[in-house]
Amino acid sequence: MKATQQSPQQAISADRSVADIQGLSGVQGLMDWGSNLERIQALFGQGGGDSAQSTRSEVPASATNTAVDVSTKEEKSTAAPRGLDAPMLDQNEFDHWNRGAFCGLATMAMMLQANGKNAGTAPADLEQYAGAIYNKSAGGTSGAAMAGYLREQGLENSSFTTKGTTSRLVSSLQAGQTVPFGVLHSAGEVTRLKGGQSARYRHLKVGDRHYHQFQGSGHWLLVTRFEGKPDKPTAFYVNDPDLGGELKCTLAELEAMADGDGNYWMVEQRQ
Repeated sequence: MKATQQSPQQAISADRSVADIQGLSGVQGLMDWGSNLERIQALFGQGGGDSAQSTRSEVPASATNTAVDVSTKEEKSTAAPRGLDAPMLDQNEFDHWNRGAFCGLATMAMMLQANGKNAGTAPADLEQYAGAIYNKSAGGTSGAAMAGYLREQGLENSSFTTKGTTSRLVSSLQAGQTVPFGVLHSAGEVTRLKGGQSARYRHLKVGDRHYHQFQGSGHWLLVTRFEGKPDKPTAFYVNDPDLGGELKCTLAELEAMADGDGNYWMVEQRQ
């Protein structure tokens, strides 16, 4: 980000407006940010609201290169994944006209449910979440506002960052907490599906490979657990509300999804 950019915590004003964000006053402002345009879109990610021409989950050759697990046998762990499992939600099943853009709301609801909170997904519930964390003018969910709402619900250590790292991600998971995570695409092995089938990708089954690029926007999903040593994680489990299921991603896949270690847009747990 340029030095003139406001901090993520300053990016959303009290009325959740983005009018005062430097560089977001018009299209030219976005163009001036160059490659960071996709990162800005990730903050306000619309999830499944893209206009993809096909719902087939074919993995490009370039994507398969990131899926190679280069860890040695000594580095791999046979222990159960560590973290906090969470219920799966499929945003495409929401009874709401804007369900395609509610990946952030679904991600937050999964995190709240994992912590024993009463987080429903009825239209009235979604409207309540939207009023707190969804920015209509930007067309997506604010990470800073999501962290604020989670703090209000008792998850007091929730903090949004645009400079997250793998070590900070693992730290939150080790503390027994899930992590809302902004990505530009999703990729991995399907390990579970809500109700046995994805509402959007009906051809998918457990064991299949899944890849989806979010055209023109970013996407929110929930990182729940990891495998391997804390300093050398080999895989991560994520609940993807666009898929309506769980993906197992290699470290290389996760880094690519989030635009590289050190650039993670995530709601971490800071002690």
